[in-house]
Amino acid sequence: MNDFFSELFSELLEGKTVKSSPDIWFEKVALYRDREKEPVRTISLKRGLNVVQAGVDSVPDEISGHGTGKTTFCRMLRYLLGEPTFANKRDTLLISELFKKGCIAAELHIRDKKWVVRRPFDNTSSFAIENGSIEEVVSATKNGIAKSQYIQTLGLDTFCENLFFRDNRPIQWGHLLAWMTRDQEARLSNIHTWRNNSVSESESPAFANPTQDPLFLMRAALGLLTPDEMLNENKLIQLEKEQKMMVSRVETLQNEPDRRIREAEMELRELLKQTDSQNLELEIATDEEIDSFPWEAEDSLLPNSLSKVSTEFGKSLLKKCEEQQEEYKRRTDKLREDEDSLAIIKDKTKNAEAYFSLMSDMVSEYENARFTRKTKPQPPQTNDVEQRIKNYMERIAIISREFCDYGRICVRECSYFKNCTGNQIERLKYSVLPPVSSPKQHSDKSLIDQHTLEQNEAKAIEEKRQAETRRAILVSQRDQKQKEVDDMKKEIQSFKNEMDANVAL
Repeated sequence: MNDFFSELFSELLEGKTVKSSPDIWFEKVALYRDREKEPVRTISLKRGLNVVQAGVDSVPDEISGHGTGKTTFCRMLRYLLGEPTFANKRDTLLISELFKKGCIAAELHIRDKKWVVRRPFDNTSSFAIENGSIEEVVSATKNGIAKSQYIQTLGLDTFCENLFFRDNRPIQWGHLLAWMTRDQEARLSNIHTWRNNSVSESESPAFANPTQDPLFLMRAALGLLTPDEMLNENKLIQLEKEQKMMVSRVETLQNEPDRRIREAEMELRELLKQTDSQNLELEIATDEEIDSFPWEAEDSLLPNSLSKVSTEFGKSLLKKCEEQQEEYKRRTDKLREDEDSLAIIKDKTKNAEAYFSLMSDMVSEYENARFTRKTKPQPPQTNDVEQRIKNYMERIAIISREFCDYGRICVRECSYFKNCTGNQIERLKYSVLPPVSSPKQHSDKSLIDQHTLEQNEAKAIEEKRQAETRRAILVSQRDQKQKEVDDMKKEIQSFKNEMDANVAL
């Protein structure tokens, strides 16, 4: 500490001693196997330098002073000064089993104030009494101190007031304790390595910068830092941070091209693997070959590379896309033709159904006329006959727009159609409105009319049958063509989805 070095170099200070005694020194240490019994060993210490050695009479010659407990005793002193542990885990377990109710107690002076302290070998509380005795602190049961509050109770943390590392992190008491009490396990290390926590398991606080922080701590504790130097240190810290950030940034930028190439390579491999059907169809490469190909390679060493494979795949896929576009156009044209053909068939079906309805009505008229002639006929009103003929004429006008299947001309230009419709109208007029004549003429004429009526009815029935057959054929053609159009639409949609997937690749 500052005071110790002040006394040591008192000659440099013109013989003036700053303090007559060190800030921290032990007066007595007692080891207890059981707090309720007498101590196993009591060791008195003096202010200044104390030498600890093994007893000559109690140690065999082959031991030569090793393994007699000197390091353990020093660890006990560190434990009394607030270090979290007093041994490594193995020795801690052995000591706690051997001394189940044991503890270590001591009288020590901290900045001219006397304390008696007791620290257990298990996880129970510690005790500290100001200006007391070891017997008092060993027998105490109240006002225990938690492990986290032990250093603050004794005021050891005051030694770290206004002490900071270069980056303004506070210096802890554990850092100073490590400097004052160096690990035996670190004796062969460099000057700024005071603890070997992996071996001694002392749980001392670590340094953020193991090389610079210990040296800076010694200068700060000894008061060897000037205000200007502290300002420069702060600037140096900031510059060092900026340097680390720039170095990290440079490394990131240097690795960025390789990283992007690797990402593109992985994405390309996965993309090629996802197109197994295209690979097999275009005979590009298998998944195993894609995994084995390098990104680029010299032709003399390895003719196949991932770059070459992807180029060939792109060309083949582009050619396939062009072929699919042509096939898509051909199918859409075929669909358009089928839709036009379907529309024509629907019109023909509609006309056939109208013609069939006309023939059905005509047969019904003949049947009614024949039935009324056998009974007592009642001639219909003239207006009613005219209305029926008008309805028939409207239906015939609809049918006349159709093309004849036999002559390949418009129906209204067909002489056969004109003759049939004219005869049918005459027959209709005659069947529903017979001319007025004498009784005898009427009797002779009725036989002829009956025969003519039956012939006309037979012809109407035959034409109705033919119209029904034709209608059935057109309905079948219409349904078949409709099914072809629907199937073609589904096929084109599926084909379009496949095209879109290939274009996305």
